[in-house]
Amino acid sequence: MTQDPKSAGGDYKEKIEIFLSCQDLVSKDMFSKTDAFVVDSKTGKFEEIGRTETIKLRVTSSHYKKHMDILFQNLFFFNIFFFAVHVNERDEYNPSFGKSFVVDFAFEEEQEVRFDVYDQDKNNAKSLKGQDFIGCCNMTLGEIMHASGNLYIFLFNDVVILQMTRMLLHKGKSMKNGSTKMCSRLTARIEVVAKCGHEGIVITFGGEHLASMDFFGKSDPFLEIYRMTNTQPLLVYRTEKIDNTEKPVWKPITISSQELCNSDPDRSLLLRVLDWDSNGSHELIGEVKTTLNALRKNFNVELENGKKKGKKVGTLKVVEFRSTPFFSFLDYVMGGIDLSLMVAIDFTASNGKPSHSQSLHHLSAQGTQYQLALRTIANTVSCYDSDQRFPVWGFASKKIVHFFSINFLLVLCTPCVGNKGGKIPHGDVMHVFPLNGNDMNPEVRGVYGIEEAYLNALAKVELFGPTLFYPILKKAVTLQRWLIPTSNIKLNITLC
Repeated sequence: MTQDPKSAGGDYKEKIEIFLSCQDLVSKDMFSKTDAFVVDSKTGKFEEIGRTETIKLRVTSSHYKKHMDILFQNLFFFNIFFFAVHVNERDEYNPSFGKSFVVDFAFEEEQEVRFDVYDQDKNNAKSLKGQDFIGCCNMTLGEIMHASGNLYIFLFNDVVILQMTRMLLHKGKSMKNGSTKMCSRLTARIEVVAKCGHEGIVITFGGEHLASMDFFGKSDPFLEIYRMTNTQPLLVYRTEKIDNTEKPVWKPITISSQELCNSDPDRSLLLRVLDWDSNGSHELIGEVKTTLNALRKNFNVELENGKKKGKKVGTLKVVEFRSTPFFSFLDYVMGGIDLSLMVAIDFTASNGKPSHSQSLHHLSAQGTQYQLALRTIANTVSCYDSDQRFPVWGFASKKIVHFFSINFLLVLCTPCVGNKGGKIPHGDVMHVFPLNGNDMNPEVRGVYGIEEAYLNALAKVELFGPTLFYPILKKAVTLQRWLIPTSNIKLNITLC
């Protein structure tokens, strides 16, 4: 019986996708724009990796059309993550985030998450200082993944969606929205990322004969795409608005199938076309449900609006659709890719004299540190090299008399870059040289041949310097151009 590698020891990490939303948020300002961030880090040192668009929130007239700015700080104490998003939502105090986050869930680790919610007072400010703190909540990924506590599990077309909601606390106390009289809350929804079937998608949507939702002029339409569940749809993308038109063509959307439908081409999607309003009270023009598979096939459908039954509100169509499969390394290997390993060994004096036990070139019973590294990496990569022949060079050393062949000495006597036509004197620094002494064919056979050439060179060169990578990288690039195959795909790897 073959053992599942996941249960055979070692870390097991599953990729999960997190969607965030808030309910009944308290308002801190009279007027402001929506500009939200989600920050994840185990060290408290934040490193931003992305932001979504900014759209105003709509609030009730009883609160003078206030617009709230919300800023989220999401702190992983045991895993380093960082995200920044601009929040958007039309519904009063309940923003739903179109930006989702894919993170690793490690069963054996306690991955505690803290969400800090801020009302942003400074536009485009990367620092949290000066932002108005609303509240925070804590949960662990383990609590969400394991059906316990304030958790709900939704099954949708055999897809498990996990959800946890927590109250937001300010100085240890819950807060109530002045209008709804409900406590402010944050909801995290999780879906396990599909392991196969990923592809990159570029899709351009357009509309025709879109109904005007304004008293004067035409609509300012934009498009939202939702991934359907049996409860609240998950917003995955929102386009830009196009002013005053009934025939919009939005900018091409570049998205992965995982982001769009978790790589399920038959997963139901909701497409909504809305008329943009400056106060955030965007009005629905029409919507339609579809799938990724349907979008591929000359998609052109009538939009529906439940409030305007029997009245045409326009059509939505796909102007262009392109997809490119995402291949794994295993896919390439099974497809016949060949890895060509090139090795360059550092003979800089900073490595220490080989006679000293602390030197990386010191020969112990197990070999030098370079040999140990070679065995670890080269033994793995060599399995995917069909001819088992590897070019091996050294750099940053001085040559000792009688080491290399006459042919190699002739090569060294040619003009070098930066010497303006001069010759390389005997004994000067060699910034790139073949360990087998043959500049026309620096290859050796097998990993054993790499070690043999290395030890032979180590005994016959003087460690020197400085460490210059450009000459060796230039040599590797030049050689790989000569070795480009006519049929099989070849990936060249240079190990320095």
